[in-house]
Amino acid sequence: SILPELSEPIGVVDPNLVPDSRMIASSIYRDRRPYYSRFDETRGVGHWCPQASKNRIDYHQVHMESASSVCAVATQGTYTSHYSTS
Repeated sequence: SILPELSEPIGVVDPNLVPDSRMIASSIYRDRRPYYSRFDETRGVGHWCPQASKNRIDYHQVHMESASSVCAVATQGTYTSHYSTS
């Protein structure tokens, strides 16, 4: 069945599967790098932040090596266990 494959995580949390160099952002505020946005990240400040808080066109992007179907996205605030999905 194809459903179990679609529900598997794509591995962004693991820098060995998705290296830091494949995580980019349109802007960066101070030292809040895109790769600091991984779940349970403890390097740096533990989150990414855009340069301007009111710029609605800023983005965070993950380059995958192949096409992937994404059916959900989970996010985490800095150093917390609070998750949101969309």
